[in-house]
Amino acid sequence: MRTSLSNLMRPGGISSRAFLRDERGGMTLFVLVFFILLMVAGGMAVDYQRHDLARADLQNALDRGILAATNSNQLYDPNGQLTIDEQAVEVIQDYMASRVDRSHSVDLVASVTQTTGGRAVVATASRPLNTIFLRMVGINQLDVNVQSGAIQSAPRLEIALVLDVSGSMGWDSTSAPGSKLSQLQIAAKNFIDTVLSADNQAQTLISIVPFSQQVNMPRAMADLYNIDRQHDYSSCIDFHSIDFNTVAMPMNPVTAYVQGQHFREDVGSGNFGCPNANNAITPYSDNAQTLKDAIDALDPETWTATYMGMKWGQALLDTSSRPLVDAMIANGDLSAEFAGWPNAWNDTGVRKITVVMSDGQNTRLHEINDDDYDDQPPAWWNNFNPPSGSKIRVIDNAATGEGDVLLKQICDKAKLGLNATVYTIGFELAGQAAAQAALEDCSSSLTTHYLVEGVDITTAFQNIANEIVNLKLTN
Repeated sequence: MRTSLSNLMRPGGISSRAFLRDERGGMTLFVLVFFILLMVAGGMAVDYQRHDLARADLQNALDRGILAATNSNQLYDPNGQLTIDEQAVEVIQDYMASRVDRSHSVDLVASVTQTTGGRAVVATASRPLNTIFLRMVGINQLDVNVQSGAIQSAPRLEIALVLDVSGSMGWDSTSAPGSKLSQLQIAAKNFIDTVLSADNQAQTLISIVPFSQQVNMPRAMADLYNIDRQHDYSSCIDFHSIDFNTVAMPMNPVTAYVQGQHFREDVGSGNFGCPNANNAITPYSDNAQTLKDAIDALDPETWTATYMGMKWGQALLDTSSRPLVDAMIANGDLSAEFAGWPNAWNDTGVRKITVVMSDGQNTRLHEINDDDYDDQPPAWWNNFNPPSGSKIRVIDNAATGEGDVLLKQICDKAKLGLNATVYTIGFELAGQAAAQAALEDCSSSLTTHYLVEGVDITTAFQNIANEIVNLKLTN
């Protein structure tokens, strides 16, 4: 039997005043209201936490895309119809695709500003986030907004690539197709493409210094030095131990430089004491194709003298070589913008970079006994093998360790510059502890020393190139 409110209020029932004073059931109503409010508040926390997670995810994805778009080598325009800003958006979207919830599209705006030596990219991204609990109070979506920026900047760059072209570089790689030299060529050319981009070409010079047991100069370069020339077959210089205590190499020393001898190194081979023309220095170039052609031409021969390569690498970074740059400008081989290069070692606006790659320890540097050499004209030594007993080992590192000592001397000098960095790459040096130790000691730090096998040499060169280009977030 139901009791209506009117029945309660009739005579004999509960009076209206008593009804109003009756507190039975009041706590239930309070608990119900409090529970609803608590659920809404807790739900809001969940939705806002979801919003923070979505924002962090979107920020990380945008940062990755920004770094890619800021690297000038990443921008592309397959149809030739996109502006540089639109290209940046394309690159960023590609990098964001794998990181962002695709249930909602992302609104992306990016702009690119060309800077000296690079570019700056800024971008904003936004997307909606559907709510779960906030819907109860009429909020169906939360906006996720992030922004990011990055700058690719490089100071003036002077780079010496000191590359091993000794005979063992012609051996098959232990863990990759082809020879060790072929792997080096791939890696070095990728390095050139990254470092010598269109953005920083006007303030970057790269020299390639191939070395075996000696280092050869192209004739036009050699003619600028005061050399006591004895023949015209090649242009190597014989150094004394004291020469490795300095990075300088004056064009006109008080005493003329001694020209390296010309003689066949191996019986029945075309290898000579001074490397062949394919392995001559390529000095001061801002032309990527010229540098890559020189890398493709490299030809493995004879022994290993890393100290000779380092000596020449540092000479080309030193101000004593400015007459060579001046001559190249005068001949039209370099832009006049490079007048005054190489820059001073303590110039805060320049980075002097040496990248040394070798596949073995220092071995030998041969010469011919002077008495024997003087008995025949250079043409004889060009056509006939050295007679037994005529060849001497000027430096035999295995016996004396002198090569490692000279390498340490010049490497220590190379690292004294305010913004000078020496990177070393030991290529397939398994079991060669002495070679590993020598290269590690030559490097500026443990982080600039690499030990690699096979195709990993490309990764090493790429890591170095990326660090040189100096890509960084600014948000």
